[in-house]
Amino acid sequence: MKSSILVFVVFCSVVSGSQAADIADQQLIHQQARQQALEAQLAPPPAEVHLSVPETGESAAFAVETPCFPVTHVVLAGTENFPHWLPLRRVAQQGENHCLGDKGISRLITQLQDQLINHGYVTSRVLAPPQDLRTHTLKLVMIPGNIRHIRYTPDSGKYIQRITPFPAREGKLLDLRDIEQGLENLQR
Repeated sequence: MKSSILVFVVFCSVVSGSQAADIADQQLIHQQARQQALEAQLAPPPAEVHLSVPETGESAAFAVETPCFPVTHVVLAGTENFPHWLPLRRVAQQGENHCLGDKGISRLITQLQDQLINHGYVTSRVLAPPQDLRTHTLKLVMIPGNIRHIRYTPDSGKYIQRITPFPAREGKLLDLRDIEQGLENLQR
């Protein structure tokens, strides 16, 4: 008899424990649903973003100006100093076969300058020297930003001066990526 009472007590405790677990699970699910509903209520509505596709036609690149000069050819001088000059040539060709005024020439120079910066040549410049545009040729000069001198602190050893973690060298074209690589090398 004692054993049957013991079995009954154990059975009741297991059943009540499983019911308690079911109730706890239901409460947890209910609480999570309330939390999600509250978060959905408090969250700001999603922003509507409408992107417009810029015009890609060449006429959209340069506005009509007066006075303007018909340009059939754009010459880039100084490209031999830049290892990645072909993308610059493609940008320069956008100005060909257009009538360019002050704003058009400035825009072309800005686009070339942006291309140099994208390649990491942050100290290099593009300039338009004085010229006669009646020849229908626009000449732009690319001036490289070379490293003139690298200075070491007095406490730098001679070894560090000979073998430096920076790929940039004196007389070489300053490339931002070389500086970033040198900083990464120092962090190792």
